[in-house]
Amino acid sequence: GQKFSRSVDFDTLRKTPGGLELDAGKLALEGTEREYMISVTGVDPDRQELAIELRVRTPSESALVRALTFHVGYYDFPMIDNTRLSHDQRAAIVLNQFGEDSAEITLVSFPGSYASLKERMSYDEVVEKLRGRLAP
Repeated sequence: GQKFSRSVDFDTLRKTPGGLELDAGKLALEGTEREYMISVTGVDPDRQELAIELRVRTPSESALVRALTFHVGYYDFPMIDNTRLSHDQRAAIVLNQFGEDSAEITLVSFPGSYASLKERMSYDEVVEKLRGRLAP
């Protein structure tokens, strides 16, 4: 897989209404490039969690941006708590460090075959794989 890390400054987050937009990151995995945009919309110091909005754009597929909102804490493991993407790929955000004034997060992109066994491929993914195998 691929990854990039970002820092979240809690003072800047409190001063930014609507959430703190972190620098976008681009990752290429198995020939598919995606742009990941992360906004931190809240912080819960008691539970040591961040409220995050993740937007994913795949330029080769369309201009469509997929947006997801979720909480990230120390007990969210990327192989279990992840987001399904096209081409049997996944993305997850991991909380590396949570301090009084800041937090460190890492976005990880990896093949779907590394994900939890409890999830099965969607119908669209099965059709996509068949088309890839049948193409000349």
